[in-house]
Amino acid sequence: MSYFKHKLLTIAFTLCLGCGMAFAHPTPIQAETTDTVEEAPPMYDALSEAEDTVEDAPDVIESSTETTETKQTTVSATTAAKKTTTTTVTIKKSSAQQKKDNLKRWYNVCNNMLKKLRKYHFHYGYSAGSTFKNALKNGRKCNCAAYVSWCLQEYGAISKGGTFYSNHGSIRKKGFSFDKTKVKVIKVNKGVSRAHLKPGDVVCWRSFSHVCVYGGKDKSGRNLWYEGGKNATNGSRRYVATKKRRSSYNDRQTVGYIIRIIGLP
Repeated sequence: MSYFKHKLLTIAFTLCLGCGMAFAHPTPIQAETTDTVEEAPPMYDALSEAEDTVEDAPDVIESSTETTETKQTTVSATTAAKKTTTTTVTIKKSSAQQKKDNLKRWYNVCNNMLKKLRKYHFHYGYSAGSTFKNALKNGRKCNCAAYVSWCLQEYGAISKGGTFYSNHGSIRKKGFSFDKTKVKVIKVNKGVSRAHLKPGDVVCWRSFSHVCVYGGKDKSGRNLWYEGGKNATNGSRRYVATKKRRSSYNDRQTVGYIIRIIGLP
């Protein structure tokens, strides 16, 4: 019995010891679980920070939009400046080109005057009017000096109503004075080949009483003249010429004065 009692006591002691150890350590497991749950809130804080970052994003987008609009305005201003420069260059003419245009206009005036003399059946005569319109209403007479005077009036080189003629090299004016800013009067007293004529020059002859306009040279190098005298008429003294023509007679004569229009080549 003693042996069995001793064995029972040993077993009972062992069981009591095991239970005591279990009760002595209940918290470590709960503590570990509790610690894990308590560390979760910082994750929610991080999420809140992320949401704050998203709310700030529109400010960045608005700044980018303003920068783009400013660049577009600058490009438009630059483009407009370039267009202004190009337009200015297109409108502006060189001095040489302007002189060529002036000569072309002067030739057109001389041609058109001849055409009007023929169209309205003018005849050669000494008592011509001071202007073309006046002559058209009164007798329709013209001569070399009247023709050149009307052409100069039309071009604007002398005043309306002003006329002149050449008497063996001397110039006789009526109703005007030469404007030095529009014409230049040059004394020559030389033959045609040595007179240094320029296209468009008004020639006052010394060797005979005559006035005409030098029209340059043709393709063969021969002189051309705008004539408003007898050479521009037919046998009945009616005007038939409509353009400049050659005159071997003029080529052999002496030039007294040149009336040179300012602004021609």
